[in-house]
Amino acid sequence: MAGLYKITFHLDGKGIAYDPIEPIHFDSLVYYFAAIRHEPGEPPTRTDYINPAEELGISIFKTKLNGHEVFRASAIFPEDDRIMNDLRHIRKRFRMDRADLCAPRIINQSSQFFKSENIPQNIMLCDRMVAWFYGSRRKVKKELKDLKAIGAGRRLGFGRVLSFEIEETDEDRCLEWKGQAMRYYPHPQGLKEVRPRPPYWNVTDKTPCLLPGDEIPGVE
Repeated sequence: MAGLYKITFHLDGKGIAYDPIEPIHFDSLVYYFAAIRHEPGEPPTRTDYINPAEELGISIFKTKLNGHEVFRASAIFPEDDRIMNDLRHIRKRFRMDRADLCAPRIINQSSQFFKSENIPQNIMLCDRMVAWFYGSRRKVKKELKDLKAIGAGRRLGFGRVLSFEIEETDEDRCLEWKGQAMRYYPHPQGLKEVRPRPPYWNVTDKTPCLLPGDEIPGVE
């Protein structure tokens, strides 16, 4: 049965790679698992045309915002404001034991493709993340049954999910809350051009959007 729900992810507390400016979107997470179970085939490119009839169906309802279809689902946010951020670095370096697989050229580790460098990674320390959506609780729970971790750096142990729970709520924070966008929000004054529904990496139908947390002009 469709309804308005709040989902809470319980993390192991070791931290999650999280960008507060471009947070993970809940519909994107569900879409990811739907894509895994989809029939195998040639992977699409960023410029492939995706028409509504060909998009993967997920158990979250759609609506229209300023003429653009979006899923009624928010981004994923930390539940508590009392969080800590820790800037760490991941060392990217060329594996010299694989050098024999390269073309016979000089390997420059100070620039270009084989450059060794420290990649900054913002790690947020928290134990609960939350999101809101309008859809089927039973189907969403089934679609996320294989969820082990969220965010970047999962192979390094970040963002591990111990469990999650879905509960009914009367607070509709799927699209906006108290005049602020709760997801990519299509709007002419948006500063980011992005596809307003997953897959977000595809550039088809991209449009100016407000970022999560931005004030929505004209909404109080």
